[in-house]
Amino acid sequence: MNSSRSRLALSILAGGLSFVGTANALDLIWNGSFEISGVGYPTGPNSGSGTDWNGFFDQINYSSTYYAGPAVPSSEGPGDNYSWTQAAFWSGWSHLNFPEDEGNFLVNEMYAFALNQTVSLTNAVSAANIDAGLGQYTFSVWLASFTGNPEQPFVVLRFFDDTATQNPSTGVQIGNDGYPVPNGNTTSVIFDRTSPAYAVRYADGSTTFPPDLSSDHAWIKYVATGSVPAGARKARIYVTASPNAGIVNQNDTYVDLLKLDVIDTSNPPVNRPVIVRPPTDLVAQLGNSAPLHVSAAAYGAGPLSFQVRFDGTNAPGGLVTIPGDNGVVTVPFTPPQVIGTHTLDVVVTNIAGASTSSPPATLTVANPPVFVTGQWDFINGNLAATVGAALEYGDAAAQSDTTFGTTTSFGIPNINGVPAAVMHFSPSTTPQWWGYRMFPNASRNGGGTNINQYTLIYDIYYPVSSSSYRSLWQTDTNNAQYSSLYIGDAGTGFGIGVGSTYDGDFTNGVWHRIAFAIDLAGQDGHTPVLGKFIDGIKVAEQTTDLSAVDDWMSLGAFGYLFAEGADDFPPGYVSSVQFSNGRRPDAFIEALGGPSALKIPGAITAGVAAGSVTIHWTGGVPLQSADSPTGPWTTIAGTAGQTSYTPSPLGSKKFYRPQIP
Repeated sequence: MNSSRSRLALSILAGGLSFVGTANALDLIWNGSFEISGVGYPTGPNSGSGTDWNGFFDQINYSSTYYAGPAVPSSEGPGDNYSWTQAAFWSGWSHLNFPEDEGNFLVNEMYAFALNQTVSLTNAVSAANIDAGLGQYTFSVWLASFTGNPEQPFVVLRFFDDTATQNPSTGVQIGNDGYPVPNGNTTSVIFDRTSPAYAVRYADGSTTFPPDLSSDHAWIKYVATGSVPAGARKARIYVTASPNAGIVNQNDTYVDLLKLDVIDTSNPPVNRPVIVRPPTDLVAQLGNSAPLHVSAAAYGAGPLSFQVRFDGTNAPGGLVTIPGDNGVVTVPFTPPQVIGTHTLDVVVTNIAGASTSSPPATLTVANPPVFVTGQWDFINGNLAATVGAALEYGDAAAQSDTTFGTTTSFGIPNINGVPAAVMHFSPSTTPQWWGYRMFPNASRNGGGTNINQYTLIYDIYYPVSSSSYRSLWQTDTNNAQYSSLYIGDAGTGFGIGVGSTYDGDFTNGVWHRIAFAIDLAGQDGHTPVLGKFIDGIKVAEQTTDLSAVDDWMSLGAFGYLFAEGADDFPPGYVSSVQFSNGRRPDAFIEALGGPSALKIPGAITAGVAAGSVTIHWTGGVPLQSADSPTGPWTTIAGTAGQTSYTPSPLGSKKFYRPQIP
């Protein structure tokens, strides 16, 4: 055993290691790291030979990689070796034919063929305190197997009365009227490597397990906690092969760091939590208020409070408390708004103190460039684009149902009292209308083969008589199903969204600027999110009724504006539509405010005529210039409320952008 793993301080030791600083905790499994010299044989308790196990086992060095994936993490202190070929004697496995009935194995065979050890619980907790329910155990192990054979390890913890000895066939199991016991006894704990029950993490840190692990050979840590049952005085651990996987005469199963830690919760009352699953690395996008989610697991006497921190500071909203003494918790928190790399950890606290996850994970706050890749303002009385590719009519019916004019010519309200060029669509076909084919001019993103992160903004008007559902956006190029975004029935009025989730107050007979910030990849890599805005006010952060990456809400080569396959397309008027090639930060969309006769800000173009460069932009916001794309940016005086600017003289190279936060 590595001497560095035997710690000092307030610990009672039974020939092994303990958690640092816990007065009544002890590792009852001698040499759980399996750092022995040579091969283990039947020796009896405390024989001095270096095993303290009944039964044969061999060992393998971690430098010989017969398992899948990485070795047990060095932070766990696994030493150089792990155990292999756990059996009662060399030829024992020739008597077994796996797979077989688990109940039969537990009753009739396991005690005869398993490596085993019996330890005294009263070394850690008095008999009276055990019977009073004050004994608490934590049972853990790392399990793997040989990639070339189907065997999997099988580790069992059982509690016995004081008659139990190192002989595995003696003693009465607590919670049952005799030994051996039937399958399903409630005082037994079974770590079966074919199953994810009690599994907490792989050696690479991942925490997602398939329901059947029979063909998986990587190292996985298993952890169980509970109260020592009343009447228990001894504990026995069995290490063998799973009856649920295997072949005759084989036992290529691997075990390391097998520990049974027992504490008396009356002295001290509780111990600091132990974190068994620290958070993993995350990426956030600057400006998005959608919460990130940290998953962590810890055990210890409850209640347990999980606090997420970045750079050592408590994250806003990042606190969850659970009443139990063992839990896997998902904690939402608001990410920082500072570009760069930040440390990320979790502090788990109970009345005995706090434990901090280590090593810290990395939280990266990125500011990916997002640009307007398409904008359509209808100022020329057609489907031409201000930026990007022109819209196309979905079919001949859509073309005949479309007219162009101004708010004045159509007799509808001006935008903020100012006339504006608009397009009027009045669908005439049922139940399907094809609208306008829109080409995003954007590359795939969000980790898929489609566009999974994008922003759509509309300056739009529907008459007072408009129906409750109005299709805005269709990503199905066959237009054969419901659309991807709607104005819909919010219960007390009209809102925006998709599925059954509609938020905000969209008033008919009034011009509105509505925006959808879409991220199907999810800010934390797993939860699709849809930010929804009306007139610069964020009305909701929708996370339900959305598609996954590359699914129905993602965008391929093109989509359709206002198209619908199920009759939800009443007449309306649109002044401006803008498409951006990523999810815009909340602050950006909020800064856009409400609709404007000068169109949606953000689009910018430049052209040369008669030797002069003229810059055109939308929205009437000021124009800014800089010597580098990274700034610093300076607002050009007198450009607020304008839509064009001619630099004079041209001078050195300059970069220009509309002034939007």
